[in-house]
Amino acid sequence: MNFRKSRALCLELLKDGRIASGAENIIIYNKNTYKPDLIINDHSSPILYIKQLSSGFLASCSEDKTVKIFKINENSYHLNQILEHKDCLKKIIELENKQLISCCYKGISVFFNNNNEYKKYYEISTNGSCYSVVQTKYNEICYSESSNNSICFYNLHERKTTNIINNIESAGYWFEKMVMINRNLMLIGGHEIYLVNVNKYSLIKVMDPPDGIVDSICLLNENYFITGGRDTIAQWRIDDEDLIVISKKEKIHSGCILDLLKIRDGRIISSGESDHLIRILS
Repeated sequence: MNFRKSRALCLELLKDGRIASGAENIIIYNKNTYKPDLIINDHSSPILYIKQLSSGFLASCSEDKTVKIFKINENSYHLNQILEHKDCLKKIIELENKQLISCCYKGISVFFNNNNEYKKYYEISTNGSCYSVVQTKYNEICYSESSNNSICFYNLHERKTTNIINNIESAGYWFEKMVMINRNLMLIGGHEIYLVNVNKYSLIKVMDPPDGIVDSICLLNENYFITGGRDTIAQWRIDDEDLIVISKKEKIHSGCILDLLKIRDGRIISSGESDHLIRILS
């Protein structure tokens, strides 16, 4: 089953079961009919990441150098706050302590949360462009740096980099996809799929994906995940510290699979780069 034809660079499952997509605008789809309930046109450039916060607000980051935070209702929305940045934004995450972190080509910003109003706390300078960030521990984040194909572990309490994994070969896309599997293991996507032990700060597994690239990762549970590549979706099993491809489906889209999302009934939604389709997979 396909949604209406609409490019989607990113997908998010909302708490009420609806699906949000981001590209030139944000579209929120009805969970029963899959028709748009709400369209948000407040960004002036493509939206690269959207995230519903624990407060229920929806945060989006864009190439227009802003994070925008919206209060959304069933068929209406209110722009609550705009967070200005120095460059194109790639990702936003909410920490366990409700602080907000954003990454852009020129570094990382940490925002303090005061009753759902955000104020910049401090900035983290990166050695090269930063394309992704993930929380690894309560007081720690991991982010990618493009200068030497590295990932860095940063202690938020001490405000310093504590560990770096340098010069990972054939990184590709500068590690845009970083996903925590559990408290010990992290997945990173690029021209290979990487498994990292975040407690030992070590790269423990590198594997070639079925069609040579990882554009998207969706965690199914602590033992299984799926990846999307040029036109193929692969399902993987995590066996201790090993990765095993157990199935694959080809020609899902006519181009790269930009994002994957697991919805409440267990089905997977995929978005295609070339065909501009959002597809529900059986």
